Amino acid sequence: MTSLPGGFAERLTPPFFWATFYKVPFLDLVAWQLKLLSLESKFSELAQASDPHVAILSQLEEFEPKGEPEDAKYILGIAMALRGNLRSMCFYSKSLEELTKEVEKGNDRAFFDAILIDRTILTCPPFADRMALAEYQGDEGFFQEASKRLRQGAPTKKMKPYAPLRVCLYVLEQENCLASLTEKRAYELFCQELKLYPDDVEGDASRSLKRLIQRWQSDRAT
Repeated sequence: MTSLPGGFAERLTPPFFWATFYKVPFLDLVAWQLKLLSLESKFSELAQASDPHVAILSQLEEFEPKGEPEDAKYILGIAMALRGNLRSMCFYSKSLEELTKEVEKGNDRAFFDAILIDRTILTCPPFADRMALAEYQGDEGFFQEASKRLRQGAPTKKMKPYAPLRVCLYVLEQENCLASLTEKRAYELFCQELKLYPDDVEGDASRSLKRLIQRWQSDRAT
């Protein structure tokens, strides 16, 4: 932390944690971070371009974030929450915010999966509530499983391939755009423009990409 510029490290006074951000939708966190880094107007400007995603990608190196020292704990906290959400998307095809909602509904599998992405999520209220209930009920099996996951530290299965593509699919779904994405447009967007999926896969790249998207949607439904 001492290498952080502008007095950021000195501003990280307790309490410094980010688990409560997992109750916030991923895209809202992105918007908050852009505002804190004074990049909101820049992205809004680029969003008006005829091809926004190309405009943003072409100017990424020119962005100059300007966070205020007093916002240090929020900037770093949101950054950690964004990181956790992105890792969760790449392993489970769901954000940690979505897993948190499932925990609120009593889904213990979501509880244990989330621990493997970010152990600090135990301080998020829905997770604390679940542990309190288990303690009240004397549910030793629950705590043994939680302890096992805490020691494990990370998912045993491999991260799903094409992580940036999966994140894009998540964003498109959240913005209600995925259902209208045709096979042809998906191929143009992910293979030709963004180059997030190989255009030289054996056989038909367009059809192969379509199957990947269908598998992603199936994973999210489980």
